[in-house]
Amino acid sequence: MIAWFVHFIISSLTIVTFHDAVILRHNAGDERLLPPIDTLSLCHMYPHLQTTKSVRVASFCFAYAIGLLVIRLASNKPGIHRYSVLYELTWLCNGALLFGGSFGLLTCRPNIATGFAVAVSIDQILWYVDVLGYAFNRLMGVKKKKMFPIGVCQYLVWKQTHWSAKITCTHHFWTIPLLIYAADGIRWQAYFMNTTTVASYVLLSRWLTPFGLNSHAKKIQDDKVTSREYNMSSPLQFEKYMNVNLSHELWQDIRIGILRRQADNQTTMVYLFRLIVWWQMFNLLCFLLLRGFAGMMQ
Repeated sequence: MIAWFVHFIISSLTIVTFHDAVILRHNAGDERLLPPIDTLSLCHMYPHLQTTKSVRVASFCFAYAIGLLVIRLASNKPGIHRYSVLYELTWLCNGALLFGGSFGLLTCRPNIATGFAVAVSIDQILWYVDVLGYAFNRLMGVKKKKMFPIGVCQYLVWKQTHWSAKITCTHHFWTIPLLIYAADGIRWQAYFMNTTTVASYVLLSRWLTPFGLNSHAKKIQDDKVTSREYNMSSPLQFEKYMNVNLSHELWQDIRIGILRRQADNQTTMVYLFRLIVWWQMFNLLCFLLLRGFAGMMQ
């Protein structure tokens, strides 16, 4: 609980400060038009940003996030599985609902909302690829160990994945289009917001969340960790694999050679640096794709 609270406070302050001190300052031009740095809501300054649809989307995101939390807490047994639910709330995809979609839209900071949309873009776009690939393999009667082409969805078929995690994963499909819709498009400021959002979440996850949990709640830490040392078939396997925001290793089901060579067998600092750089490279491509798509829909 404390780790989640610390993560939420530090990441939220970092993101809001960057938005108000950098993004708003660049857009305003005249410093007299800027709000005080500790202003909670900007709606009194930008009332045109508080629309009916933005309020409805923000309310829906908040309600869904709370519902997700309640279902997972209530359905998991006491112990590490229930304990892990709060850690999982610090995934970027959940932050996109609880902070990006809710706080960002309700306080008239749409660039925070779309910044989260960009931050999760590479992952959630690959969800479409994985699900379509899985459906195609099933349709064609293909039977192989890896039915998902990329592997970002592979955890859904792990034996250790609880049913509550499976039925509350739908937000991976609608978060991006919903936030872009509520913000009336996606602008370049969203990409710059994404850089701060991803970096803060990854670094805080490395600091505050464990690689995995066992029944004795042991937190495993190592300066060099690889999927070959800790994987689902290893005697050292975790009862609950965490690796929140990929802060400890590249997701174990992703087998793309160049990414594995860049990520495996690296020291902590080298791994985190390469992770964030690769993440931003992919997110830039996704941002351009989303911006083009949003432009066509307007």
